[in-house]
Amino acid sequence: MDRIQINNDWKDEKHLELLNNATNSLAELGVLSGAEVESIKSAIKLETDAETHTS
Repeated sequence: MDRIQINNDWKDEKHLELLNNATNSLAELGVLSGAEVESIKSAIKLETDAETHTS
């Protein structure tokens, strides 16, 4: 699977939280596979970590 990249417009804390919540909901509904969830969560974590280091 290709690495998920988050659009620059979505890299702020509120959008990352929204992406995380949406990922959880779609996983619960069975729309996303485990691999897709892990890929998205990894991208969110990378952006969260990057935001923490630049703040």
